[in-house]
This record gives sequence, C-alpha cells and structure tokens, in this order.
Amino acid sequence: MRPRFGRVRLITRDDPRYRAYLEQFLLAREYQRAIRPPSPRQVFGEQVEDVLRTWLGQTHRLSERRYLEYEEIRGREALLKYRELDAVEIPDPATVHVFEIKASNLVKSLHHGLRQLREDRTLLSFLFPRVAVTLLFVDTGIPPEEREAALEREAHVLPVKEPDLLAGYGQEIGLYWLSLEQIIALAGGEEHLNLEWMKEGPAKVPAPEPQTWAVGEDEELGPLGQALLRALGKPPAS
Repeated sequence: MRPRFGRVRLITRDDPRYRAYLEQFLLAREYQRAIRPPSPRQVFGEQVEDVLRTWLGQTHRLSERRYLEYEEIRGREALLKYRELDAVEIPDPATVHVFEIKASNLVKSLHHGLRQLREDRTLLSFLFPRVAVTLLFVDTGIPPEEREAALEREAHVLPVKEPDLLAGYGQEIGLYWLSLEQIIALAGGEEHLNLEWMKEGPAKVPAPEPQTWAVGEDEELGPLGQALLRALGKPPAS
C-alpha cells in the first residue's frame, strides 16, 4: 500500500514547532547512540551543496522556506515527518522551484535524486499549483555508458543547459550535469573542498537516502544526527 500525505507545510529552520521537535528528538537520543563523524565523501557533499546554493543565489532569489513538514498516512496511522530541501525558489505565490543537489560516482545516487524530486513534487503540489523540480548532479566518475543506460531507464528527465530555464514542470524533471572540474572552479579551487575521498577509490555503497526524519522512528544517528545538531546551532564533537 502506497502512503498518502497530508498536513503539508513548507517552513523555515526557525519554525517554532520544527525547532521544538529537533530539541525533543536530540534529547531523547542523547545518551542512546554516539554520533559518528562525517566521512570525507559526506563533507564533500555538504560543501558541494553550499557551493551550488551560492551559485544559484546569484541568479535565483532563494527562499529560507526549504524544510517540508508533512504527515505520511499508512492505513489508520499518521507519522509526522520532516525533509530538508537543498534549495527552493518561490518566484510567485502559485509557483515553487525545488533544486536537489547530488555529488556521486554512482548511478544509484542519480536514481535516488530523481525519486526524491518526484516525492517533493507530490508534497509541494498540496501547496502550489505549479511545481518545478531540477536535479543538479555533480558527476565524480560515473562511466559514460552507465550514465546513458541509467538515463534511458528514467522517464520524463529533461537535460537542461542552464538551471534557470525551469525545465521541470509537469511530469518533467530538469537535469543539470556538472563535472568535478566545474565544481572545483565554482568553489574557487581544490583547497576549498575536501577531496580526501579521492584517495579511497570508487565508492562501493550507494549514497545515503535524503535527509528525512520522523517522530517515533528509531534511526541511527549518523549523517542525520550531524544535520540535526547543525540545525540547532550545536556543532558535533570532533
């Protein structure tokens, strides 16, 4: 049975209910599990998000409302969930444009990003008549033949030359492809990025699922715990 959704809100990080939930979430787990330090790949991924948000901000008026609150309804049960969106533009009250940012050498990460944007579009359609979605994908080493095969299996994916073309309306998902060299140039040089992961060789596991967390779930505090601490202004211990 596919879940249904309800009570959708698009909020800022300072939303009182959201912050109260984060505080409760962390207090409930403070003594249950240690928070793992981020891996070099995770640090690089966060740096890529920061670089591309800054880059998008030069041509888009990005909104601080990039946190989704919603209920996932399965049968008679409703689970309150939150999801962080990488970048959001609201050009007018009826329109929203969501950007998802991925950096990987795995086609599974590409599929994850596209699936997440489809879910984002479903949720945001409760709030906006027009929803555009675009995936900014930094390719760190996917073989060309694997990339082409992956895109052939995905329906309604439209490569775009510039992310400001809003090519992801309707069933379409805009896809803007960037190389590692391009992201290094946008960052201002290699010294501004954590590239230690390059010494590890190709990634052998899929990239983590999108940052989504829910009341009552017993997830392990890995990258999620890091994100929660940062959201509260409490940097994790090194």
